[in-house]
Amino acid sequence: MKTSDRGAAFVAAHEGVVTRAYRDVAGVWTIGVGHTAAAGAPKPAAGMTITRDEALRILAADLPKYERRVETALPDVAQTVFDGAVSFDFNTGAIQKASWVRDFRAGKPAAARLGLMKWTRAGGRTIAGLVRRREAEARLVFEGDY
Repeated sequence: MKTSDRGAAFVAAHEGVVTRAYRDVAGVWTIGVGHTAAAGAPKPAAGMTITRDEALRILAADLPKYERRVETALPDVAQTVFDGAVSFDFNTGAIQKASWVRDFRAGKPAAARLGLMKWTRAGGRTIAGLVRRREAEARLVFEGDY
């Protein structure tokens, strides 16, 4: 399964599209839509700039890694579920260990939604932007609402 155009736009909207390389909160050089050297080429560095179109092409090249992981964790799901799960994994890298995924697969949507909403902390504190993102992902996964 592949991320839909709406799903890719959802990820870009929540990650942001940054056309000049910057160091993220962990000090890692990042550019475009959350792209780091760990994801492959190009390798972000000081002074590097790209266009918005280049950022979206890089995102399209980065997404298959997450798509494969989500397909394994959540096989045979609706496109909105898949897109929301790709957004979650792109942001957290935790699709394979997240309890909300097990609850979703077990047919426990209320527990799954609560579990998804636990992923709102960074650096030991609740982050408003992560709360908003998880709320949006929950609407996408459980209500089909982009």
